Amino acid sequence: MASGAIYGVSSDGSHFGAVGARSTRERTRAGRAANVHRFHNPELDRVVENALANNQSLKKATEVLREAEAFSQVEGARLLPFLSADAGMRQSRIPPMASSPLIIPPWPSGKTMAYVNPLSLHYEFDFWGKNRAILNAALGEAAAQAAETEEVRLLLTTAVARAYFRIRALARQAETPAA
Repeated sequence: MASGAIYGVSSDGSHFGAVGARSTRERTRAGRAANVHRFHNPELDRVVENALANNQSLKKATEVLREAEAFSQVEGARLLPFLSADAGMRQSRIPPMASSPLIIPPWPSGKTMAYVNPLSLHYEFDFWGKNRAILNAALGEAAAQAAETEEVRLLLTTAVARAYFRIRALARQAETPAA
């Protein structure tokens, strides 16, 4: 299936799908990169990047997001025609003295082979919108999971930044002489 072949319809009537999801992810990455460099502190940037790269909760949320996106693509495939091909070979052996009304003498005895390769095109008409509703539900689940993944990422970066600034404040307190 070609990437971007599956589309959904949002509540405002605009169309979105695999291509739109990919561009949303790219915009999110660009926004994240800008947020990490907000403090202009290379040490904080390094600590946050390390936390993002090694956090198990974020990795799990990202994997669940990938599953939800894959599921929405599978469900979207129900709206497309399905072409299947079946190739096979049949071999039969005709005995030398076949007594059948279907075999007209002098029919040669031996083996016969037939190659069977039927193509079939299937399409389920979605008159009542069942498949479209399933696709929209799957796309909604993927969008919800994307929001959850971003929430995990935001909570992680916030916790790391708070801890970093607390440590820096404690280090400054330790450096200043008591009055």
